[in-house]
Amino acid sequence: MTDAGSLEMALANGQRLLAANPAAAAEQAREILSKNEHNREGLRLLARALHRLGQKQEAQRAEVKAVEAAAHNPTLVSVSRESLRAAWTKQETGCAPTFSDIPTTPRL
Repeated sequence: MTDAGSLEMALANGQRLLAANPAAAAEQAREILSKNEHNREGLRLLARALHRLGQKQEAQRAEVKAVEAAAHNPTLVSVSRESLRAAWTKQETGCAPTFSDIPTTPRL
């Protein structure tokens, strides 16, 4: 079985455990996070389990970590960079006529 398949199975198992046994779901989430501390799905599973266990502050910390984990997702980082590059290019293009009116040699 592939790592991705194992991860999907672990997440599905955690989801199944969530309603009946949130403590076991939290443990499953922690096992997922032991392999990849930036796994957003694992962090969200942990947050939901902790919330059901009444551990509200810990649940909130896990949710914040899930949001922060987006910075470690190569796809999201790539899309963000491309979006910024496109915006920068648009800005440069918009400024070009203004800069072309500026004389390049000083007048004496």
